[in-house]
Amino acid sequence: YFSHKIVSCRPVRDCTSKIEIIISILGHLVKLNNFQSAAQVLGSLCLSCVSRLSSAWSGLSSSSQKSFDTSRRILSPEKNFKKYRSRLTKCVQKNEPLIPYLAVIQRDITYMYDNRKSMAESLDDYSNAITLGIYANTLQSYQEANYDYSAREIGLFFFRNLPSIPSTKREGVEDEFYQLSLRLEPKIDVNTRKEKAGSSLSPISPLSLKNLTSKREIPKHSSASNIRLPHQHTRSRSNPNLRSSLDVRSKTPPV
Repeated sequence: YFSHKIVSCRPVRDCTSKIEIIISILGHLVKLNNFQSAAQVLGSLCLSCVSRLSSAWSGLSSSSQKSFDTSRRILSPEKNFKKYRSRLTKCVQKNEPLIPYLAVIQRDITYMYDNRKSMAESLDDYSNAITLGIYANTLQSYQEANYDYSAREIGLFFFRNLPSIPSTKREGVEDEFYQLSLRLEPKIDVNTRKEKAGSSLSPISPLSLKNLTSKREIPKHSSASNIRLPHQHTRSRSNPNLRSSLDVRSKTPPV
């Protein structure tokens, strides 16, 4: 729903305002500890049809960008959802109402069943049932604290009449959203991007490239006797008796 609202608006300025409104909703969901709904809203903003709209994202205010980055860090899957699990533990300790991210719980249960064969032989189905019971008790503990909100009729009307996507059209809905995104911000060709990037640079001719890679030649006006090697030492002005250590013409030691 949110993705369709973003890619179907015109012009890009309206698209930026829609993204800011959705980021505001995302921030409120995180503050309410409604992690399941927050993850769904964040997923709609991270779809390719929305995330590619660089012109719309660049127009966000600093407060909206900061709120989006904070919500994304909390729900990030890095280190096995470390920040999310830490936030969840604090909510349980403070007995705050919350709605957990169900995908993380399903992931933990799937991991438990997939690793049954690698466990010790003494770990049988009874032990797996105990572990599954622990997850069920954890979910039940999340329901002990309730939200103290009264339902509003206008909100119920909105969610009851929310348009749904038929199951027969869900496969091609992402392609449809991407085409709408291309109408909003056309895709830049790779060759065109390279031409814009290198328009201010003059091309290097093959002859100059050959001169850069070849050895440095000796100028015609300079003789071999005038060439000075980097490691040679010249005769000091303060001490004229000091000669070069590489002067092979002098066989007698300096006086």
